[in-house]
Amino acid sequence: MKYNQWVSFVDHFVFSISKAVPFTRFFAYEVTPDAQQIYAYHSRNLSEHAIEDYLQNMYEYDPVYIKNNSVHSMEMAHLLKNEIPDPYQDFLHSNKVIDNIELFFKEEQGSIRGISLIRSLDEGHFSDQEITILDSCYSLAKFQMKSVENHDEPASSQCLVNDLTNKERKVLDLVLKGKKNQDIANEMFISLATVKTHIQHIFQKMMVTNRQELILKTFCS
Repeated sequence: MKYNQWVSFVDHFVFSISKAVPFTRFFAYEVTPDAQQIYAYHSRNLSEHAIEDYLQNMYEYDPVYIKNNSVHSMEMAHLLKNEIPDPYQDFLHSNKVIDNIELFFKEEQGSIRGISLIRSLDEGHFSDQEITILDSCYSLAKFQMKSVENHDEPASSQCLVNDLTNKERKVLDLVLKGKKNQDIANEMFISLATVKTHIQHIFQKMMVTNRQELILKTFCS
C-alpha cells in the first residue's frame, strides 16, 4: 500500500470508529522493518513539539511501541495494561494524555505501520465495551487493508445505507453516535414506538440483528 493510500485508509478508519468510540487525537506512522525508526507519520490534534519530542526522545520509553512490546506482537495493545516508565509518564502528563490504544498493521512486503488512538484527560480511559468495539473493527480493518493492498474492492455497506429512507438514515446516524432510543425520540420529536420501528427496519435492510453488528458493519466496511 502506497503512503497516500495509507493516509486515506487511516482517515476513513479513524473517522468511522470515532463515532462509536470517541477520541480527538491520533498518531499514525510507518516504521522500518526492524522497528528501529519511525520514518513517516500522519496525525491529528497533536502539536509538532509533542511529536518531535516523541520521535527524538520518548518512543524508546513507550511500552506499546512495537519494538518495546513485550511479545512483539502485531495485535492491538493497550497502554494501561503495561508498566509505564517514569519519563514516559511525565511525557503523557505534560501532553494531557490519559490513555492510548495501539493498532499494528504488517504488510506482505514486510513494512510495519501503526495507529495510536489517544484519549486526553477530559475524555477519560477507554472502557471495556469500547475496547471490544475497537478490537472487532481492528480485525475487519486488517482484512480491508489486505484488500486494498491486493487491489481488490473492499466490501462496503454504502449500498445498503442507500436503501434507507431519510428518517431511517437520521435514526442510524443517532444510533452510531451512541444515542439511546428515548434520546432519539426526543431529538426527532417522534414516539419511542416509532423509533423502535425505524430501528427494526434498519436492522432488516442492513442485514444485522443488533446494534453492535450495525455499528461494526457501518463503520468497518
